[in-house]
Amino acid sequence: MIEFLNCNSSAIQAISSIFMLLVTVAYSVATYFMYKEMKQSRLLLLTPEIQLRMVPISNDFNQYHLIVENVSNQTAYNLSFIISPDNFIYFKNIKLVETEIVAKGIPVLTSLDKRNICFIVLARNDRNSDTLSIEINYSGFDKRNHTRNFYFDFNQYKGPTGIYRKDTHDIANILIEINENLKKGKK
Repeated sequence: MIEFLNCNSSAIQAISSIFMLLVTVAYSVATYFMYKEMKQSRLLLLTPEIQLRMVPISNDFNQYHLIVENVSNQTAYNLSFIISPDNFIYFKNIKLVETEIVAKGIPVLTSLDKRNICFIVLARNDRNSDTLSIEINYSGFDKRNHTRNFYFDFNQYKGPTGIYRKDTHDIANILIEINENLKKGKK
């Protein structure tokens, strides 16, 4: 046996060297993928995550709370809002896009902090106003820009009575039509 090992020592050494090379390459590849995954995970942990929720207050008056919330462990900076369409009313004929939070933005939204906007959906000029699109632009501590888009359909928030209820715009048009018919009938 010793003679066999002495005669084939170079072959055994070559085989063990090739095996060690393969193990080292496999370990290097695994380390590279672990590094890449850890880097990606760390980047996700350092990225602020902004959520936008809409909570109905009352279906009868079409009142809603719009809640902007930082659900991550990182601070978000320079939040700006783009709202489309811009015909939603905040309060006393002030449009939602004219509110201080939306017009000026939010300079800093710390971890787990939130802001609340209460608004009312009044008479709508067209059926496209049943949806609200909000784009939020913000950055993290690393100054990278992030964009989140949110879409809300007000038909989802109507209760069973809301399906049959006419919008105030439709009611106004019907009243105008009735008034015109009454004027024609008097002549």
